[in-house]
Amino acid sequence: MYHIAMICDQKYYIPTLVTIRSLKKHCDKMQQYTIHVVVNFKNDEIIEKIKAEKDFGHVDIDIVYVSEKFDSIMTQHEYVSKSALLKFSLPQIFDQLDTILYMDGDILIRKGFENIFTYDIHDQYAAVVEDMNIDSREHPKEIGVDRYFNSGVMYLNLANLRQDNVTDKLLACKKAETSHMFMDQDCFNICFYQHVVYMKVYYNFIYQLVNIFDDNKIGQYYGLPDFDREKDAGTIPVLHLAGPDKPWNDKGNPFFVEWLSYLRDFSEYAACEKSYYDKGMQSQTSIEGKISNQEIQLEEKIQNLRSFLDYKEKQIAELDRQHEEKVREIEILKENLEEANRKIEEANRKIEETNRKIEELDQTLVHTNNMLRAVWNMWPIRVYRKMRGIKNDR
Repeated sequence: MYHIAMICDQKYYIPTLVTIRSLKKHCDKMQQYTIHVVVNFKNDEIIEKIKAEKDFGHVDIDIVYVSEKFDSIMTQHEYVSKSALLKFSLPQIFDQLDTILYMDGDILIRKGFENIFTYDIHDQYAAVVEDMNIDSREHPKEIGVDRYFNSGVMYLNLANLRQDNVTDKLLACKKAETSHMFMDQDCFNICFYQHVVYMKVYYNFIYQLVNIFDDNKIGQYYGLPDFDREKDAGTIPVLHLAGPDKPWNDKGNPFFVEWLSYLRDFSEYAACEKSYYDKGMQSQTSIEGKISNQEIQLEEKIQNLRSFLDYKEKQIAELDRQHEEKVREIEILKENLEEANRKIEEANRKIEETNRKIEELDQTLVHTNNMLRAVWNMWPIRVYRKMRGIKNDR
């Protein structure tokens, strides 16, 4: 049984459907698969569409609802939503599983992706693919790592992550983050550092690489001397459509036709057409359009700030309550300490009094001993005189 996890919000449900459909088309029909789709929204129509992708022969669909919105984390990204932070909680969400393959929703699956499950991660946190685009910059050094991976595809060892409380470390890392270049990726690289095994690039091939580097550089970096974009593009097992220009919002995307072939009904086509239109409208340079876009962004920032401030106010209130409790505890401790000091002083006085009495008794004892010694010393003389008949001088 192969377990695969995806995270989906309402804006990303059509790309998620495409990824699932591409997996169903190219997976090994002799194997069993469970695709766990994690959602943080309630929309029966969308949920039913995702459930309908179940193939009773070999592919099961498991919808997992979580309520976490991460309001306490103030962050935003150009094209990645906060839902991506749910990746941090996968070890707890799937607490009955030891391993799971996580995939973003902007991926096309081809034949042979199951080879990912052959990587040995028993003493690691994950199997990942190095990100040539980011790794070639100074950014990895800035966050303290010497190799940088993309978090869009990760074969995770959930048991090890739970054992080392990595979820808490990821959340703490995100809250302390000062740079918001990536939604979740920096934190994964920091917290997973030296606990990953690297897979071949074909299991998370970011198509943008071919727009940035030539074939020779890509081949040299990943150890693929025969890499040929024309020959390999259609057979890469896991093609990651990372970046702002997606097939559902940019008809110029080189994989637009392949991606579009997985759409099933008019509503899905219509949603994509709306995305193309929306992106076209956003690209207009009119002053009105810019102002409107800025107002929307400003409103989002204000809303995020309000949520963040509400969270901080609750934190402050809780800290105030804890402070008051500590102050009361300290006052009680002071009172107990003062009482203890009084008792110690009283005990010291009694000890001093006892010592004085002991000294007096010692002096009395010495005096008594001296008198007894004198009497004892005189007794033989008296006996001798009596025996001789000598009268006492007195």
